[in-house]
Amino acid sequence: MDTPPSDKLKRIYDLVAASDNLAADSAFIAAMPRLTPALQALALDKIGKRAEPAGLAALVASFGKADARVRAQILERIGDLYEGAKACMTSEDVEVRLSAVDLIQTSCETGLAYLLTNALTLRCPRTTPAAATAILCLTRTVLNRRAQAVGVAQRRAAGQDARRVADALEWALNSWPAHFRGEVLVASMWLCDLTERTLFDTASGTRTNMAHGLREALRQHAGAVMAPFALRALQHSSLRSAAIHDFAEIADPAFAERVFDEMWLTLDPAVAHACHWIRQLGFLRDGCPAVRDLTGRRARDAVRLIALSGIGAADEKLNVFRYLMNNGSPDVAEAALWEITQLDTANARDLLQRVARRECSAWSRIATLELFRRDPLHWREKIPESPVVTPSADEQEAASDFQSYWDRFEGMSAEDRLRLGRRLYSLSPGFDSKLRAKLNGGAVEDRLHAMLIVRTLGVSSDYDEVIYRLSHDPDEKVRSFCVSLLAQLEGAIALRILRRTLDDPDPRVQANAIEVLSAIEAADADDPLARKLHAEHNRVRATAIKALLPKRVRQAAVALLNMLASSSPHQRVSALWVVEHLSLATALPRVREMAASDPDPRVRERARRLLDDGWTTSATRPAAEVEVPA
Repeated sequence: MDTPPSDKLKRIYDLVAASDNLAADSAFIAAMPRLTPALQALALDKIGKRAEPAGLAALVASFGKADARVRAQILERIGDLYEGAKACMTSEDVEVRLSAVDLIQTSCETGLAYLLTNALTLRCPRTTPAAATAILCLTRTVLNRRAQAVGVAQRRAAGQDARRVADALEWALNSWPAHFRGEVLVASMWLCDLTERTLFDTASGTRTNMAHGLREALRQHAGAVMAPFALRALQHSSLRSAAIHDFAEIADPAFAERVFDEMWLTLDPAVAHACHWIRQLGFLRDGCPAVRDLTGRRARDAVRLIALSGIGAADEKLNVFRYLMNNGSPDVAEAALWEITQLDTANARDLLQRVARRECSAWSRIATLELFRRDPLHWREKIPESPVVTPSADEQEAASDFQSYWDRFEGMSAEDRLRLGRRLYSLSPGFDSKLRAKLNGGAVEDRLHAMLIVRTLGVSSDYDEVIYRLSHDPDEKVRSFCVSLLAQLEGAIALRILRRTLDDPDPRVQANAIEVLSAIEAADADDPLARKLHAEHNRVRATAIKALLPKRVRQAAVALLNMLASSSPHQRVSALWVVEHLSLATALPRVREMAASDPDPRVRERARRLLDDGWTTSATRPAAEVEVPA
């Protein structure tokens, strides 16, 4: 401990610290501005360890008026203040609610976003606008985190943050008539990749003015951040006019680049068809500066958007493609040539013939092969010897979409993951090889990411040999995830590996294997599972009890009673997890006793939470969604 400013202050601090009650928490909070940084940290730790909701709420309530030093100390402990923030947001004191809003906005704690959207319905002239502004700031922060994320781990964390905010926004959209806050619409439009279904379903309602609000927001906040929403809005008649206006008027290269980044959506035929409503593209003005110098995937996506749009008849598009061939980068020019091969007009054919007559080059081969496809008799002898086999435009585009799908997977909704993934899996011959390469090598995070895609698409049987090998992976996280893939495989090999994983050195792998073997009801799984009732690790033992107790295995009931009475708080917390997930009403007296008098504060809090949540009437969760406490 650092030396306090005076002996008197030290003695007072020691006296208060010795008092384990709410009054001590209040005294610490009141004295916080006069304490040294070291004593502030100790006082906050003391309040956090007591974890009394009233004390945490008082700490959150003090945040708004605290000085910068105290605010920084409080922000460092935001993870311990959830209950306090929740209590403050239900307070009748406006200043207390505003302090909680300030804390959430300053900390950018996405796990508390739902409190902001709940506050929108309070109809308080001060709290509601502050909460709406905070949710908008939180959404902007989430977007920045996603844009700056590097690597699978960071993208996964950013995706989880975005999902929490999106869940809160969807709740706010469903309660739209209770607040009519435009900030909710803007934030939902920014996160439209996650809120799309709720946003558009609610806007299409006959008794809502949301569609008008969305159109106004799209016009007032037009820019790059709205590009993903504008592309999606083309599918909806009530919003289409505003989206068309944005595409026609905005010439900002940043807007164009965001649209190009979202072109993976056009793998969905409905989105591709909706693009024909675009009559003008602002980024094509003044010599197409936003397109000419593009390379790689963006070059192909930009040209594809032009091809899908309704900017004019085929010959008008041909003029644009001809200009890009002559003035664009090599990637843009080649993409434009591929689109010309899709135009069935006399002028397009004449241009292909001129390109085919050029000296032997990649362009001349592309044009010659397309002309041969149209008129084999005339062009048979003009095909170059041993021509380079160039993939079709669709194959080339589908292959390039693998990386986009890989990068965006964490931020997609479950429906988009499955729908677009299956379409790519069947469309692109290169998808399988790229996914297999990710499974077979690289960083642990890449292997885990690839395994998640395999499980999502339900194609484990196509990678059974790889999965068998991954079950021996040196990394315990890979082995643990592999258990869920083995569950999708049929046959004796997968079952034998699952039984072997019951003795894996890592308890997470053992627990997952117990869940899977219990779920698939393997013929003779009960005996090896019964052995796990005596496992040392609380997670393994709790999972075995949860698997065997519904089958009326007496040893499981005895093991649960022993865990509830164990001297280890970890064992008792895991026992409460079993009680919750099996809805064991017979354990209610024991849970009440633990909530009132258990010596460990974490156990008391866990038991109280069970009682508050009405767990006795809840159904058991599916095994795949269960997470045993560590």
